[in-house]
Amino acid sequence: MDPSRSDLSQGDDALVMRAANGDRDAFGELANRHQRRVWMVCRQYVGVDEADAAAQDSLVKAFTRIGDFDRRAAFSTWLTRIAINTCLDELRRPGGAGGEIDAAPGGGLSRSRRGGIAATSA
Repeated sequence: MDPSRSDLSQGDDALVMRAANGDRDAFGELANRHQRRVWMVCRQYVGVDEADAAAQDSLVKAFTRIGDFDRRAAFSTWLTRIAINTCLDELRRPGGAGGEIDAAPGGGLSRSRRGGIAATSA
């Protein structure tokens, strides 16, 4: 194991291995450790009103795909990427999160800015 990785990351490695073998409690511990970070990422993309749903969707995706996790990376990095992708999918979805104003409450992207994201990433 890389000595530069934090104790939290090293503890995550053991939990990821257990979760990949079907231990739901191990994944629950991973979710508890990282849920705040996931929520904060989601808040930045979809705003406060949609952050809870996006964070939960992200954790469900991580749970169902834990076997795909590449253990050479940090679990937190992988989970953050899932959260970002989940939010971007929501922003691209017709009728997705948010309102019609330029500055969405909570610092999330407005519908007009989301349209630009969807157009540039298509």
